Amino acid sequence: MFKPSIFKLISRSPIKGLRQHMHYTAQAGKLLSPFFDAILKKETMKARAIFEEIVELEHKADECKRRCRLKTHRNLMLSIPRGDTLALLHVQEKAINLIRDVTGILIGRNPSISQETQPSFQEFIAKIDEIISQAFLAVSELDDLVDSGFSKIFRRHLLEAANQLDHLEHQADALEEQLRHLFFIEEDDNNALEQMFIYQVIERLGSIADICEEIGSRLVLLISR
Repeated sequence: MFKPSIFKLISRSPIKGLRQHMHYTAQAGKLLSPFFDAILKKETMKARAIFEEIVELEHKADECKRRCRLKTHRNLMLSIPRGDTLALLHVQEKAINLIRDVTGILIGRNPSISQETQPSFQEFIAKIDEIISQAFLAVSELDDLVDSGFSKIFRRHLLEAANQLDHLEHQADALEEQLRHLFFIEEDDNNALEQMFIYQVIERLGSIADICEEIGSRLVLLISR
């Protein structure tokens, strides 16, 4: 009679909440490229509509975070330590918040970006989208790992997903450095205030890549214990 109640408690683990939270972040990441294209083409109404979609996804992620925290504190037994779960949730939250910040800056300032730098900017944003999607895959692997009872094959899948995050983050770093160099060359020709906001956008996009790598690192540490 006692065993079913134990398994019921374990089945309420907040890991699926982590997966859903990261899913909203991945959806927001998919909107970065069309949003940026609308900004480049000065399609303000389209850009604002996409921005509103991102804001709505952020709100959904916030509600998911709230439920996940409640579930974590209420459960007596968890398949993953409570502190590790909450720490991972906190890191994931920073990613979707930065996506909202980046798009908010571009909506508010609508800076002019030269034809010469646009391809590099688009490539960088596409890489950020890719690394966010990979982070979602890694968190999904954690969910599958827990469901499988921590089987070796799913453990390997998670480690491979985390290693790929490291690889993508290095690629994003290289693209960020290249993009900063291009804007540095154009500094004398650009409005100084606009240039400052563009650098803020680049920095925040780079931070998203760093956060995704941190998600991978935390997952590896979590299953190594």
